[in-house]
Amino acid sequence: MSAPFTIHDAHQRLRRSMARARAVDDPDLIAATRTLGAEFLRLVVTTARMVRFHDLGNAAVDAPLHETADALRALLGRVGVSLVSVGDDQITLNDVPVKMPGEGELATELARMLQRHLVGGLIFRGTLDLQRMRTLLRLLSGPQVDATAPRAALRAALSREGVTHVELLAARRFIPVRERDPETGDAVRDVTSVAARALATTWREIAAGRMARAVPALRALAPLVERDEDSADRAAGLLAHDQLLAPHVRHGVQVAALAVLIGRELGLDASLLGDLAVCAALHDIGYVAAEKGSPPPFERHGSAGARRLLAQRGFHDARVRRMQVCMEHHWRADDPRKPSLFARIVHIADDFDTLTRIRPGGALLPAPHALAGMWAARGGEYDDRLLQLFANRVGAFPPGSLLALDDGSLVVVISGVRSPESFASPLTMKVRGAAGEAVGTLTYVDLAAGGTVREVLTPSGG
Repeated sequence: MSAPFTIHDAHQRLRRSMARARAVDDPDLIAATRTLGAEFLRLVVTTARMVRFHDLGNAAVDAPLHETADALRALLGRVGVSLVSVGDDQITLNDVPVKMPGEGELATELARMLQRHLVGGLIFRGTLDLQRMRTLLRLLSGPQVDATAPRAALRAALSREGVTHVELLAARRFIPVRERDPETGDAVRDVTSVAARALATTWREIAAGRMARAVPALRALAPLVERDEDSADRAAGLLAHDQLLAPHVRHGVQVAALAVLIGRELGLDASLLGDLAVCAALHDIGYVAAEKGSPPPFERHGSAGARRLLAQRGFHDARVRRMQVCMEHHWRADDPRKPSLFARIVHIADDFDTLTRIRPGGALLPAPHALAGMWAARGGEYDDRLLQLFANRVGAFPPGSLLALDDGSLVVVISGVRSPESFASPLTMKVRGAAGEAVGTLTYVDLAAGGTVREVLTPSGG
């Protein structure tokens, strides 16, 4: 009987897999993805034009159809399962930007072709023969099959005609934060809502064994990085008590928001903060790997998550960091295996959110109390410097804290420390009036301008 599989074993296997991956000439793979992808997509658009304007049985279309099918075969042979994503004025193939010829005209035509059916991307899992390629291009270039549910109708039509190796992804538009008023709570709520939807989609894709789209998730989380500095604070505060989100999604975005606070205090640049946000959002992805119909136990969810991400195609630094975070986010800071920087950051953010909102093994703690307990474990369980940066940023009443004020009103904290003087005077949002009445509109209470905290309330659960 073989020895039980341990986290350490999984870590060593992951290290060997990453070493093998690094031995591959990644620049060559990326260049091949760009070259083969651009040629295949060029043929898709130009051949679709011919299919649209010629009779189905016209032999003149056979040659370009064969050429398109051969281009797909070459792409799959070199790159493997290929995810074409269209959105935000950019086309990517397996997260690699692809520049099509024709000064953008072909790219625009491809985007319009897909968006007509509310399709944001295509996953090619296998080759297509002449007839199935003709069917795919005919339906893609044609009118909506059903205006009420165009993507579902297109999927059903493809399935009826035997095109089963192509998956249709939903179209999404990323709304830059600059289009919204940065001073309103609604803008921050929109940011977290977009991020939560993108994360939920990524979880479903990985759970189903499909290729996850990291680019939409990264873009959806980017506003937490790119907005004014207190946006992540506000996102954390607003999310902490948002009962409309699925628990795992809320936890993922919450941990991402908290991790960004630490990363910003540490001085990470925007690109690394974006990677950190995605790593934090996916840190518990191992729970989608069912074992005998149930999620893996706590002890194995880290290695399960790393294996799930290892199955995703391609290797680059960002993906390696995601796998490291899955593996290491519960390791002690003083563990001799030396957890990575991102894992040490996520460990703090994850434990803080768990203690204050989703703690499965005990009573929830008020945020200040949770921070005090973590502070007592600094230097061992938690990285001393990173925990200090976290405390400096979130202050005496961390984002998400529920406070009863001296006038009887109830507020939730939505900012961190804005200055040394405001360490114990955060910006809050009123959730109940002095007389116990519900608050129907967003009302901010800046404790730096007045108001005394009478009591820190224990959260009721998430």
